[in-house]
Amino acid sequence: MHRAQNYNCALILFLVAGFNLTFAEWEPDRRLTENPGVSLTPRNSQRCIISGVESTLHLCFWDDRSGVNQIYYLRSTDRGETWEREIPLSTGPAGALLPSIASAGSLIHLAWVDKREGDNGEIYYRGSNDNGRIWSEEIRMSFDTAKSELPCLAAEGENVHLVWRDNRQNRFIWQIFYRRSTDGGVNWSVEQQLTYATSIKWNPSLAVSNGVVHLVWGDNRDGDWNVYYKRSLDNGVTWSPDIRLTETVFAQQWPCVAVDDSLVIVAWSDNEDVDGELWCRTSYNRGEVWNEQVRITDGSAQPGIWAPSLAVSGSRIHAVWPDGRDGNFEIYYACSEDFGQNWTEFRLTSDSAVSNYPGITVNGTMVHVAWSDFRDSQNGEIYYKRNPTGNTGIRESAAVNLRIKGVGFTLRPGKKAVIYDVSGRRLLVDQRLGAGLYFVLTDSGRQKYFITRR
Repeated sequence: MHRAQNYNCALILFLVAGFNLTFAEWEPDRRLTENPGVSLTPRNSQRCIISGVESTLHLCFWDDRSGVNQIYYLRSTDRGETWEREIPLSTGPAGALLPSIASAGSLIHLAWVDKREGDNGEIYYRGSNDNGRIWSEEIRMSFDTAKSELPCLAAEGENVHLVWRDNRQNRFIWQIFYRRSTDGGVNWSVEQQLTYATSIKWNPSLAVSNGVVHLVWGDNRDGDWNVYYKRSLDNGVTWSPDIRLTETVFAQQWPCVAVDDSLVIVAWSDNEDVDGELWCRTSYNRGEVWNEQVRITDGSAQPGIWAPSLAVSGSRIHAVWPDGRDGNFEIYYACSEDFGQNWTEFRLTSDSAVSNYPGITVNGTMVHVAWSDFRDSQNGEIYYKRNPTGNTGIRESAAVNLRIKGVGFTLRPGKKAVIYDVSGRRLLVDQRLGAGLYFVLTDSGRQKYFITRR
């Protein structure tokens, strides 16, 4: 730890003291769908809800109201205050399921499993370049006679990344395949196989920031289920070898990855404690080095904790998951305000029916959660809730690669860093900093500094 002379202890204590606006302002549950069909959100790795430009939210689910499953889309243009009527985006006569959604500004991307070519299923895609108003024609993305399923999308600028799993090798071996677009989803590369181990791959999850693409999945190549990771440093052109992130002999499944600049977090369900707990690992340098795993949950005597979904903004990380510790599955939420080192849990739903497969996103100061809920019928409906102050203090800024003005801290030439205060606010390069406790996220990892004005 670097300490400047004469730091102000009183100010440091004042800055550290204020936590739990994150939990205090959750609004009531809101039902978004009203139909006799079964409405279901996708898997945790696929993301059912994302933020778009300004005040826009985008939500996807699948529903059998027409007699077969189809993909539906919902949009809010006022941060979840009101929602437009859902519209179907798949048109195949044999059904569609398990959608994944991603956004980059006003470019919205949707992929799903479609049965129109046969019961095995193929991956299909549609995109919108006007924030979800008008959608392109459906595009078939996979072409083989085996099963293609569990698509996951990630997008940044006009670069779109798509992965899915496929058992074309044989029905007991699943591999992960990949395609990318560099023009907002209009044209796509040929498919590329990313994994080769003779094992089952499960729940692939993608995230991208600054051209670095991160992929995680569950894999049983070692006998038990473990979480594996690989990355691309050049927007999907080349990929690193597979890296095993988990080390215990117990089943570790349902991974999900999220990223903000150089901070990468992976969370998963670990059955070391019989019924499962959530754990995570973080990297502060874009996946180059990984910190020790940290336990997120502390549920006792539960029948299951699984399928986490993640969102990250600055130093603040948000997680939601279905949790059975109360006798039936409810939606739980946890927040870390220190880059994933410490977590505080909070129960979001309270009903006698099952609540399942939640997704989470942040939009400015707000945190948004959507999930499948069976409180109204056996069919299931889509529910939503938000916290207007759950992401308070986060402000976007570019990475710092120059001397930080007005403080006793200088980066070496060519090094990059992002500076956060203890509320998680990312500070600007030319912002003058007062005395206090700051977090400096550099290329080589997170450090903690006491900084005083010179």
